[in-house]
Amino acid sequence: MGQYKWGILAPGNIANKFTEGLKTIPEAVLYSVGSRDIKRAEAFAQNYGYEKAYGSYREMAEDPLVDIIYIATPHPQHEEAALLCLENRKAVICEKPIAVNALQTERMIQCARKNNVFLMEAMWTRFLPAICKARELIANGAIGNVRLVYADFGFRTDVNSEGRLFSPALAGGHCQQNKEVKG
Repeated sequence: MGQYKWGILAPGNIANKFTEGLKTIPEAVLYSVGSRDIKRAEAFAQNYGYEKAYGSYREMAEDPLVDIIYIATPHPQHEEAALLCLENRKAVICEKPIAVNALQTERMIQCARKNNVFLMEAMWTRFLPAICKARELIANGAIGNVRLVYADFGFRTDVNSEGRLFSPALAGGHCQQNKEVKG
């Protein structure tokens, strides 16, 4: 395998975490950062050692030297950002959820197919050893024919009705804070 030049689209909190992991991969070249704010892109690039910073997503997507782009925008912007990158024939790893709905996801998949480029949701659980083993057992027929899969994921967090997890404007779930019941 050769080296691959990575671009980070939207240098926010999750992009920091992703970059920390990316730095451990010898084949990954920390190449570029794209932001709507050039100062923010420059600060992120300098902090992590990326070679280039761009003041727009388009500039980075059009850079012919970028191989792979990690999209870390807020959820409602995933589709637009992914289509921009895919149309510029960049492989894309898009933070989860990959899109707000199935129609957006389908458009992204069709664009990736049309341009013959890789598209993946950044679902790290896919690569956990237990999940890999389960896939192996299924593929080898060790547990018989799978007829039903039930999966769930959750965690405790403080309620922030303006945050990405709860705000409908950011593709979060609607929240209603529990009220103390007296009785």
